[in-house]
Amino acid sequence: MDGVHALWATAPDTAALHSGRFGAALRPALPLGSPVQVHLSRSARQFGTEGTAPLLLQAEAAGLALKHGCRIGICRACQCTKRSGTVQNLQTGELCSAPDQPIRLCISAARSDLTLDL
Repeated sequence: MDGVHALWATAPDTAALHSGRFGAALRPALPLGSPVQVHLSRSARQFGTEGTAPLLLQAEAAGLALKHGCRIGICRACQCTKRSGTVQNLQTGELCSAPDQPIRLCISAARSDLTLDL
């Protein structure tokens, strides 16, 4: 959408552009105070996070390319199984510490060391 808006702004004598954007309302995640480690069990890779952003963004910042789609928790393309640890759902604020639970990486923040089935 940003590209469309930029292109529209350069067009001569055009009418106003009407557009809409949709996104998830995510609750801010509070910093943990010390970094935690996220272990990906299938690839034996890991990355550190302060828990201030969704796991998908943290993984991408660490150079990992994980499967995803909408980035707002709707499509479930980024869903994986959390084997251990605690995450916070950034849409609801709910904490999940139970093992072997499905989580969506785009709307979950680490609250402890994690092991993900990825």
